[in-house]
Amino acid sequence: MRTITKIRFVQFEIDAGSLADMKFFSCEERKVRESLPPEDHPDYLYAPKPIRSIPPVGHNMLLTMYHAPKNGTGRKACTNRMPTYLQNRVALRPDDGLGSGWGLELVEGRRWEIFWYVGAVVLVCSTVVGLVYGVVKHDVSASFTVAGFLQTSFGVGVALATLSATVDYLT
Repeated sequence: MRTITKIRFVQFEIDAGSLADMKFFSCEERKVRESLPPEDHPDYLYAPKPIRSIPPVGHNMLLTMYHAPKNGTGRKACTNRMPTYLQNRVALRPDDGLGSGWGLELVEGRRWEIFWYVGAVVLVCSTVVGLVYGVVKHDVSASFTVAGFLQTSFGVGVALATLSATVDYLT
């Protein structure tokens, strides 16, 4: 039910326990430059240099490469243009114990198309149940009450799934 919905470049601060605080996101307006390491930064390597486009790899290309890595024809070009970190760990400043770095953030989200497919199946099934119930019992009002109950139950299920998508402790 969950999938990666966005991949974005970020600048972050990290502490000794590897707790990261994201500072700048490449999807934000006018924050693309801050979300990438400078070209002359000694800990990062760009190829080709100078950078031809900002960001060096587009967000949709990153997402496509993530979901279908073997189908992408531009995989080598994509990986070559990514800034490469040359050190083992991010160096921490002695004064506050934090270090700055740049990387990729994988943002999770729901696969909402599944709910559309299940909703269509529930709609068809509840309509069939309503029609069959109406023919067998000769009561159209009661038959579509049952069909309406089935559809309402599905709506409550979607609402609960939406709530669980926004509140982490329910998942």
